[in-house]
Amino acid sequence: MLSADHESLLATNYQAVLNQVEKACVRAGRDPNSVQLVAVTKTVVPAVAKALVRLGATEFGENRLPTLDEKLESFRDGPKACWHFIGQLQRNKVRRVIERADVIHSVTSAKLLEAIGRIAGELDRKPGIYLQVKHDSLQDDSAKAGFSPSELPQAFEAAAQLQDQGKLKLLGLMAMGPLDSTLSEEQRRDQASLVFRANANLAASLPATLFHGGQVRLSMGMSGDLEQAIAAGATCIRIGSALFQGLPPSCRIAPAAPMGAPSTEDTRSTL
Repeated sequence: MLSADHESLLATNYQAVLNQVEKACVRAGRDPNSVQLVAVTKTVVPAVAKALVRLGATEFGENRLPTLDEKLESFRDGPKACWHFIGQLQRNKVRRVIERADVIHSVTSAKLLEAIGRIAGELDRKPGIYLQVKHDSLQDDSAKAGFSPSELPQAFEAAAQLQDQGKLKLLGLMAMGPLDSTLSEEQRRDQASLVFRANANLAASLPATLFHGGQVRLSMGMSGDLEQAIAAGATCIRIGSALFQGLPPSCRIAPAAPMGAPSTEDTRSTL
């Protein structure tokens, strides 16, 4: 359990994020209920995640199997939560992720998509998936993975077929803004806005009937650029550091050494 002071700080942070989301939606002329908040709990202990449930959170994001397993064990007897896998996914980990996660945000290749469909069918699971897009402005960023816009038509067709076979739910597109440490915060937000608008424009060009529920959802936006994401049309934002700022080391998990593509919620500012 968290101390009363730490739980109070978490409540303050959570409400501040909700207020930020609401204000961003008002400015964009959107209903705040149209934006799903995924709390990225990869850097905090299970007690923090469970405290977020008491505050009203239901969607949680993890980027590594060890921390996901730790949270699932803690949640075994309640409370209920929906788990999103948001990190780089290797094909040899697909089975374990599908067994555990309800949604996968980082489908980055045709081979990975095929593996998800095959294994989901074997497990009789139907994960929601987002196809991660690497937009033209990020093609020189070697840390970013994903489908190029030119690769997407074939990926949509394959994903739609797997959805028709009952092996997955095609939710929409995921995109990340730049994480270049040489850029100022303002420059990062400006470049993120360009990426998010490109992602929204791409989504608007797609037949909604290909997607689960007839809606192309957009997973984009983290703590530093959620307002730009909402302005561009994000329906799912992945928030970590803004929720946990000020919490002490006893509430945190040491970050893992980076491997390959970055997670879809950058928390460097609080570690």
